[in-house]
Amino acid sequence: MTFLLNLPPELLSKISEFLAPSSRAAFKLTCRLVYVSTPNLDLNKSTVDNCTYRAIDGFLEFNKHQRRCLLCKKWYPHGLFSDGSPKPTLHDEQRQIDFILRHGVDSLGGPGMINSPPGCCDWHKSSIHRVVDASDANFANIFASIPAASAFGGSYKWTSKTEMICFHCGKVKAWTKCDCDCESCGERVVRTYTRLVRHQSDLGKFVFFRKDDGDTWVREWRGMPDLIQDADIVCAGKGRLCVDVRVESLD
Repeated sequence: MTFLLNLPPELLSKISEFLAPSSRAAFKLTCRLVYVSTPNLDLNKSTVDNCTYRAIDGFLEFNKHQRRCLLCKKWYPHGLFSDGSPKPTLHDEQRQIDFILRHGVDSLGGPGMINSPPGCCDWHKSSIHRVVDASDANFANIFASIPAASAFGGSYKWTSKTEMICFHCGKVKAWTKCDCDCESCGERVVRTYTRLVRHQSDLGKFVFFRKDDGDTWVREWRGMPDLIQDADIVCAGKGRLCVDVRVESLD
């Protein structure tokens, strides 16, 4: 078996020529041998597009207190990234759940305890959940975009599924047409969440949280009482219904 680092420097340099500029930078920074065997990086901003320049800049910059979000390209503390935050203690997690259920939002005003796209700050949690209105004229096209539509079984509930998200435009590719061909931004797998409703007005505010079993649930404040399996009625009154709904995975 021939390993990459067993190749002669000339071949490593030749491999680098076939890569996009940002990938070339990542390849060059792999280790000392590849670094000295490949051509120097052209960091002149006038010779590359903004996405490529930011990608290369992200490889070269290091900040132990902050990291750059792959979507909005801004710098934030590590704690504002789902894939960079340390696992909270049981006490801290319970305090977080209590806050979410009391206020209907998380501490950032977001949708609660779901992970933001990998490498993205928590301000982008809203991009990975959607509410599909079955009464919409375009519903047939929207519903057809759900590969496991039969898993809904005719009921109206929350489901989750892994999809690809484009880091250039920020769109979930299975939900919205994406024509991006940016090689620097790329795309990754992200867990998404979909709620099917009979009418948009049936569902008011909602927030994600986790129960003791570790499963993801959604607390909903509704105007109409939808019948859903795995739903716990929390309280009702003043024409509103508050229920907890388990999220069902389609993967």
